[in-house]
Amino acid sequence: MLEARLAECLTRYQPLHEEFRKGKPSQADHFIAAGLPELIGPYTMLCSFTHSDLTALALRHQGERGMILRAPVDYDVLFLVLSLATYSLLHAARALEAVVYLPEGSYDLHIARLEALQDELMVLRPELPEADQANESRPEAASAQ
Repeated sequence: MLEARLAECLTRYQPLHEEFRKGKPSQADHFIAAGLPELIGPYTMLCSFTHSDLTALALRHQGERGMILRAPVDYDVLFLVLSLATYSLLHAARALEAVVYLPEGSYDLHIARLEALQDELMVLRPELPEADQANESRPEAASAQ
């Protein structure tokens, strides 16, 4: 029954989706045109946490015995979302230098502040379990062993 309904929906709506998308650039195309291809991944992941992506919803609300409305978010998931958002903000801000006019030294001052905030955030990153630290690629983790 479900397969039949899916086939019916695809038959009805797929042509509309194709017509709507015809000739329109994707979000990835926009990031590439803006010279920010490194933000495609973070943007996609942040969208999955913002919009109704089933995987992200399950990650946010899946409890041990089922879905929980407004379940507390694990610190590592919260840190991931925040670090991706600040990474994206910092990269987008760096691109502004080419298109905005700011008083002498102002741009560098603000970028330095953003970088300092990013560094402070990274100090708060969750610690890896002992077994995972051997596979860690951060230089400070490798030198600590």
